[in-house]
Amino acid sequence: MALKLSTVKRFSAHLCGNFIAATAALFCAGTLSAAAFEGDATYVVTLRGVNIAQVSVNFDNNGQSYAVNIDGLVSGLASLVAAGTADLNSNGKVGANGLQSEQFTLATKANNETF
Repeated sequence: MALKLSTVKRFSAHLCGNFIAATAALFCAGTLSAAAFEGDATYVVTLRGVNIAQVSVNFDNNGQSYAVNIDGLVSGLASLVAAGTADLNSNGKVGANGLQSEQFTLATKANNETF
């Protein structure tokens, strides 16, 4: 049985801790039970009420393995002074001691260059 979440939230830059906590909850949720779990979350990042980025998180756990994809995109007024994306991917096995990564990639792209 798979559980599917879909959440859209807004938060300010000073509440970034909430975003980190929500992401950590998605990572940990799969280790709490052997049941399949799928979670999707989309965030609009604001700074003093102005949109500066969009972040989407996708977490899949089938009870034996997991996959996480986090994408970020500079948007709104911030795109006038900066442009770029960030992409984080991780996958691996679900074990008794939690998630065990087998592959991890982090790429940022700006001005047609990947870092």
